[in-house]
Amino acid sequence: MAIDQEILDKLKEFANEMKEQHRENKKELSDIKNALQHMSDLYDTVLRDLTTQKSEITYLNKENKKLRDTVEKLEIYVNNQEQVSLSNQIEIVGLEEDEHESPKERALFHLTKNDTELQREDITNAYRTGRKTNNKSRILVVTLRNENTAKNTVTRNKRVVAPNVTSRKPKERNTAPVYVNHRLTAMNREILYLTKQKARDENFKYVWYKDAKIFCKKNETSRAHYIKSKSDIDNITN
Repeated sequence: MAIDQEILDKLKEFANEMKEQHRENKKELSDIKNALQHMSDLYDTVLRDLTTQKSEITYLNKENKKLRDTVEKLEIYVNNQEQVSLSNQIEIVGLEEDEHESPKERALFHLTKNDTELQREDITNAYRTGRKTNNKSRILVVTLRNENTAKNTVTRNKRVVAPNVTSRKPKERNTAPVYVNHRLTAMNREILYLTKQKARDENFKYVWYKDAKIFCKKNETSRAHYIKSKSDIDNITN
């Protein structure tokens, strides 16, 4: 039976439409494939960039640590040099201040009460330092002839925390204690304060200053820690 020409034409038209649809689908699939490949390439690029940046960050972190360590070493060196320059100086804390006082005479009068070996010529200079207030005496800084004289003076005056008896009139005498200490740099003063705080937290019994250095240790049998900087304080454990 012969197929109607109209039906053949319809079949051909349908076949052509299917071919066209197939070409469009193939093109879309190709576009999707290209897009996926592009995204994959971008991912690889981003991953490489991230890996490179991570390596750079790691390198910069190492360099920053080296720089911080170098700066800390320089700070320690400068602080040590400054402390050595103060090795012949002491501080008298809490000694009542008189408006018309001679700082050298006031220092000599107080120090020789507990240090009979100290002579007038051992004191080369003395002055008050700090902000002057109405109800608090400023620190009296005393420069001695040499480092040994300063050490001996501090040692002899630490045996007794003496009350203020510098006033000639008994009723005007102040009974608050007076302390004689080594003169510290601002950095060492802060380190000593923080070390004492840490020692209390960690139940350390001893914190002391000797030969321009700060030490601490837990008890009589434990090892001593030399505290050079604030970062050393964090490492105190036993």
